[in-house]
Amino acid sequence: MFDFQLDNIVAWIRDGGYTSVALQLPEGLKIRATEISDYLTEKTGVETLIVGLPCYGACDLYDYKGKTDALVHFGHSPIPSQGDDPNVLYIESRSDAD
Repeated sequence: MFDFQLDNIVAWIRDGGYTSVALQLPEGLKIRATEISDYLTEKTGVETLIVGLPCYGACDLYDYKGKTDALVHFGHSPIPSQGDDPNVLYIESRSDAD
């Protein structure tokens, strides 16, 4: 299984006061998107948008502006040269399998 750091995301959503959040996952993790969305909505009341477009890494961020308040990007770490958008949270999704 993967550690999606859901409690950290819940805290970030609450701290940011976000009411809508886009969720971007790489192809191999999209099967878990509705589960993640349901959990975040249940815990925070946030409206989520699951990005269905292909994702090829942290350099391929979804343009959430005008659609949602923020973006959670799963699977990749940030790229420092892209700047630091406080409304984007990067979640390095790691398997906890032995």
